[in-house]
Amino acid sequence: RIYVANNEGLLVYNGMNWQLYPVPNKTIVRSIAFGKDGKLYAGAQNEFGYYTSDASGRLIYTSLKNLLPSSVRTFSDIWNIELIDQEVFFMATDIIIHYANNKLNYYKSGSSWLSLQKHNGKIIAQESNRGILFFDKGRWETLITQTALPAGFLITDAKPFSKDTSLVSTSGHGLYLMIQNSIRPFQLNTINSEKFLTSIDILDGQYLLVGTYNSGLFKIDRQGNIYDHISASNGLISNTIRCIFTGTDGYTWVGLDNSLALVD
Repeated sequence: RIYVANNEGLLVYNGMNWQLYPVPNKTIVRSIAFGKDGKLYAGAQNEFGYYTSDASGRLIYTSLKNLLPSSVRTFSDIWNIELIDQEVFFMATDIIIHYANNKLNYYKSGSSWLSLQKHNGKIIAQESNRGILFFDKGRWETLITQTALPAGFLITDAKPFSKDTSLVSTSGHGLYLMIQNSIRPFQLNTINSEKFLTSIDILDGQYLLVGTYNSGLFKIDRQGNIYDHISASNGLISNTIRCIFTGTDGYTWVGLDNSLALVD
């Protein structure tokens, strides 16, 4: 099955038919992620929770919002979900919610939360005033200070690249390598002018996929050489890539503006 976050709710495709599962407040589902517990966690607009299957296989949604204190029960879109072990993190621009052992903790930002990812086996978050932080024993600690980042630096995705190193895509600064608690640019040959990147997928030990805001999808190697470029000129409906997912069958699903593409 393929699960897709969509403006109307959660879309599920079983190879023949599509089904739609809205969230209770009928808002846009922004993010989804499977937990080790088999639950499909979902974040929407002023709503978050999880889907589970009933005896007939139909998905049932359970909201977690009411576990929050009433004072913080109104928030913006849940743009990112990250999981580590049995812990789930939901990120909106004004709050990060930590769910573990059927309990919630929350972390308000002094400015705004910009991104939520994983790096070196830890949950990291980018905050507009403090830089890149990592979660440790219930606290957000500094990993890279704001002054050590280029002006306007914004992480859009991060994937494991090698030991202690993650490959990071950014909105406006191209690709970077995050090595423990430092960053350096990753040379992307022949398309250096394309700096607005949205997503990364690791195909195998040699090749990567990089999605862009306005130039489609690139297949590159670990040295930054371009091996393929898929865009509106050769198959895509849109050049704006929102997300990339490659299954174990080798097919890549690409989320676009108002459409999906399947790449063999």
